[in-house]
Amino acid sequence: CTAGDFPGRAELRTSDTELFGVVAEVELEGRGADGVPILVWVEDADGVPRSPPVEVPAGGAAQLPVRGLAPGSSPALRVVADEGGRRRMTGATTVEVAPVPADWPACSLTVPDTTGALDADAVICTNGVQSADGRGLVYCVDREGQPRWAVPHPGGAKMRVMEPIDGGGFAAVSMSNGKVDRFDATGALQAELSVARFSGQTRFVHEWIDPHEVIELREGPWAGALAVLTVASDVVEIDGADQTRLAYGILVFDPATEEVLWDWSAHGELGDDVPIDPALDYRRLGASSSYATDFMHANALVHHLAEGGEQRFTMSLRHQDWIVEVDVDSDAILWRLGDGGDFTLVEDLDGAVPLPRQDWFYAQHAPAWVDSDDGHPHLLVFDNGVHRPETDRSYSRVIELALDVDRGLAAPVFTWGEEEGEGSFFGLGGGDADLLPGGDRLLVLKGWDAAFAAVVGYPGGEVLWRMDCADGDDEDEPYRARYAPDLYALDGWGEGG
Repeated sequence: CTAGDFPGRAELRTSDTELFGVVAEVELEGRGADGVPILVWVEDADGVPRSPPVEVPAGGAAQLPVRGLAPGSSPALRVVADEGGRRRMTGATTVEVAPVPADWPACSLTVPDTTGALDADAVICTNGVQSADGRGLVYCVDREGQPRWAVPHPGGAKMRVMEPIDGGGFAAVSMSNGKVDRFDATGALQAELSVARFSGQTRFVHEWIDPHEVIELREGPWAGALAVLTVASDVVEIDGADQTRLAYGILVFDPATEEVLWDWSAHGELGDDVPIDPALDYRRLGASSSYATDFMHANALVHHLAEGGEQRFTMSLRHQDWIVEVDVDSDAILWRLGDGGDFTLVEDLDGAVPLPRQDWFYAQHAPAWVDSDDGHPHLLVFDNGVHRPETDRSYSRVIELALDVDRGLAAPVFTWGEEEGEGSFFGLGGGDADLLPGGDRLLVLKGWDAAFAAVVGYPGGEVLWRMDCADGDDEDEPYRARYAPDLYALDGWGEGG
């Protein structure tokens, strides 16, 4: 390595967009060996890489985000260029990493990781609000519970759900702006898209983008597209009287071209007084809701392919206590999972002995398909348990269900959370559950009312790591949780709800 002989210009500076981040701005000289790639990265004074190598062409430029630096630290960093094994670098530059703000979300580690459940570089990510100005942000903490990365919304929007995008960056939906926002790999806001941006491209009416979901499609013909939930209102005649009903839709679009690839609305055509599919009923409400206007309240969306390659969307409807399957080709609702739906809840799929109503999920969040070896699809669900029938207690849990779709049977194969006692908890809103890589741990988030995030053994259920947050404004508390093996492996973040 040759210090001070970097082939071009490199500047290290504090990030304007990522708290605790540094950016290396690189411009390489316009010459280089033909066919030999130039790899550029940032390392510390001990030669430890602090960013992954990025290929930059001779004469090209790039911005390299440097993440995971300790808040309030002053590391000495340098930029390295490798051309066919010949390494040249800048001199070391001391950079100042921002300290943790005084109004940081009040979350702290309560169960430390003593078993190696989380690797040294692993992070747990969620959403929050800086209390001083109500500014929304997404952030990640390490296994010690210390903040390592955060992006505040430049417009102050309260980001509720964020989705890492293949190739870097993320998309987010917020409580306060009715848009889907796209951020680049450096955390800079690139676009704010409202439904008006897609005018003239949709089959159905969409009035605003809902803050509960944004996902990147990972397989099928639309891989790389984004999908969001939308809302539209209609006045429908019910029992001889006009009543307003909100219904949810799905909008799938190419984030690069903003072309709409497919859309759907539970209303179908407005003004005909019937939903798009008779599986839905404007009159029906689940056990957890008295909000007739918001009779669905969709809060999660999962895209997947059926065995024949058909595209499907799995949608969680909180106010119906249902999870439904929407077929892209026909617009039909293929099945409704939950109390009063198309499945019978049984002890196991072989014996098919029915279980009581209260063993279903209620006001659920974050369904996610998980792999299984029993020949049946499995669905992992955060069961909020609001107004659970035939019991005087509301309690939350995580439940995994094995489904026999042909026979209309669902059987619980795993639960975490108790009705009462030390393992009992209750979250009125929000919540998440994801099976982590390796299949032996779950990441669980309890939302409102003193939220917590926990890594638990699967299927044993032991708590291996836990972070608790102070009680606050429900809409400001964590809503989703995501896992990443490190801050650069954005594609490793949890999928599904």
